[in-house]
Amino acid sequence: MANQPQQPDPTDSNAQDDIDEVLGRANPNPGRTGCPPHDVLTALARRTRPIGDPAYEHLVKCSPCYREFRALQQAGVSIGHARSSRARWIAAAAVIVILVGGAWALVSRPHDGGRPANVADQASAADLTAELDLRQVFGYAQ
Repeated sequence: MANQPQQPDPTDSNAQDDIDEVLGRANPNPGRTGCPPHDVLTALARRTRPIGDPAYEHLVKCSPCYREFRALQQAGVSIGHARSSRARWIAAAAVIVILVGGAWALVSRPHDGGRPANVADQASAADLTAELDLRQVFGYAQ
């Protein structure tokens, strides 16, 4: 049964809450000694800095920075969700416009069974032929 997908662990969200609680209070750092600037915390929250960046290590040692980092991270998740939700609505609207336009095009054109409308069109459609001689292209003599 190793190939079955793992069931979500209900304690996972509790574990994150516990981590937030510990790291958010364990190291008060009231003087904010050695704290990175706000833009660095923002980059950490967006995961745009390399994993070896020492600012990640600072988060474990400074509760105010960790709380700010988590707030930025959670705000980024909600912004990303809003953007993806908006993109879904736009995509759905585009699909509806295409379907309505296609249906209108099918309904508005005359239904003649695909045949030419008059005798002159029928004759010219029947007389059209095309001939393509590829003997010279492939080096065959005529």
